[in-house]
Amino acid sequence: MEIDLYGGAVSRELTCSVYHDEREDPKRWLYHGFLFVPEEYEGLLTNLILKERAESKWEKELHFSDLKNTRTMNSLAVELTNLFCNYLHGHTYFYYFGVDYTHLAKDLWADRKTRDHRIYNRFFQIGLYSAIKWFFLHKESDIDHVRISNVYSDKKDRPIEDLFHSMPIMDISFKAFIKDEPITFVNKTVVEVDSDHNREVKHKTQSHIIQLVDLIVGGFGQALDATSVHEGKCDVAQILVRNGLPSILMAYDDPYFRSNYYKRYCLSFFPKTQMTKQEIISEGVFRRKDHFYNSREVKTINKEQERLF
Repeated sequence: MEIDLYGGAVSRELTCSVYHDEREDPKRWLYHGFLFVPEEYEGLLTNLILKERAESKWEKELHFSDLKNTRTMNSLAVELTNLFCNYLHGHTYFYYFGVDYTHLAKDLWADRKTRDHRIYNRFFQIGLYSAIKWFFLHKESDIDHVRISNVYSDKKDRPIEDLFHSMPIMDISFKAFIKDEPITFVNKTVVEVDSDHNREVKHKTQSHIIQLVDLIVGGFGQALDATSVHEGKCDVAQILVRNGLPSILMAYDDPYFRSNYYKRYCLSFFPKTQMTKQEIISEGVFRRKDHFYNSREVKTINKEQERLF
């Protein structure tokens, strides 16, 4: 906590925007990724991304699912992953939240038409709220108030009854109010951004950052699950595992506490055991810490370590 000349605590407000994207393995996992970018670093981050893009000469959208053997696209993906591993932890915060579909009793949801987007929205809310509390609202934090200017998310086709744009932020705001937690959303609506900067008109800067989030969310998923053999995807996963990601984030002891990633990057999985619909929508889910866990097998092998043996 910063102290003023008279020995009193100096109030510190963090103002940031949140960038979100997800990756889904329909048979097993839904992964949400949240990148918190303080307002004073947003311009710097955008310039770094544009610099790497210019040097790679890749002008189209960078999408993890499209990474294969295209040299220029893979070059940009590799450099942005290096940027994330070696530099951005000093300026941004990244939260990776995995939801295990096999532990959700999806068949108990009566309305199949709304089930999937309600599950998606519920865990978007849980992930975002958990990230805010983990990074900023803990005993060691010197932040007294978290002010979120905007929440940006990759644009998708959504049914008219989907309340993704309003419900998660409204629910978090209500919880913060009744718990007297210093969380403020300036814009109460999620802003959807086309991740193709060549198509996006209003939020081109945000489009580039959404592409970065897509890359890292996809890279973490590939590192954990090793579902692809394509060169580009494997290259991104290799850079992550060579830098100790995501493994070091699973070690809630000295390796994580002493690393540059502590309270900057985090990952969590949910739920540990089978859950019913009522348990999922219940507010008591946040009190059941045993449902959240952070340790899983990383299926991507570090090739540099492998060569040593």
